[in-house]
Amino acid sequence: MTEMTYILIAGAVTMLARFLPGIIFRNRKLPRFISYLGEKLPYSLMGLLVVFCIRGVDFTSSAEVLPLALAFAGIILSFKFLKNFLLSIFIGTGIYMALIYFI
Repeated sequence: MTEMTYILIAGAVTMLARFLPGIIFRNRKLPRFISYLGEKLPYSLMGLLVVFCIRGVDFTSSAEVLPLALAFAGIILSFKFLKNFLLSIFIGTGIYMALIYFI
């Protein structure tokens, strides 16, 4: 298989995963479990990203801890005021990359 085939398969599976719930639950009320997941999963994913980001950090080095702490503070504050996970992640990533580059 070529790379283009893999890309098309991945795109089709992604589209299926995005559109299938809307098709299945179009004329029905969402089950409580699905509503619960929609409410709690973004916070769980944010926690997973935090663990993923800090797993290799040497906490004895201020050069590593300071940019990370400021980026996390930026993420928390931006989410508190903007209520947008994706934008908060972009802001935190920008803060972290700027601090790593300039410090």
